[in-house]
Amino acid sequence: MRPREAHRLYGAGRPTAAEIRGWIGWRLDDVNGSGLGRLEGLIPDQGDVPADWLAVNEFRFGRGRRFFVPAGEAVGSGGRVWVPYERARVLGSTGRGAAHHTPQAERRLQEYWAGTVRRAA
Repeated sequence: MRPREAHRLYGAGRPTAAEIRGWIGWRLDDVNGSGLGRLEGLIPDQGDVPADWLAVNEFRFGRGRRFFVPAGEAVGSGGRVWVPYERARVLGSTGRGAAHHTPQAERRLQEYWAGTVRRAA
């Protein structure tokens, strides 16, 4: 009998920009399945380059608050997108991004999410 070989298991890859564009308008849920808002877009949107951030509009009539969530670990299916972050952490990102993504907004988001974001290899 041959000994079994150990194999390293890998998770799903980072979602592509095209995949995320298909999620726009879908409900975004936190790690516990609580709804946070609707996926509004991806930032920056540079063709097929994977997005760094998901822009989320809070559930409200009119224009709600806008949150920014790292895109790398988001998973979408059946009209819902799930992110592995707690509600309070996501809500804390309000005001750190900008309508027009700037280097300053990028730095604020990176500082806020530091330590929680798994970077692509």
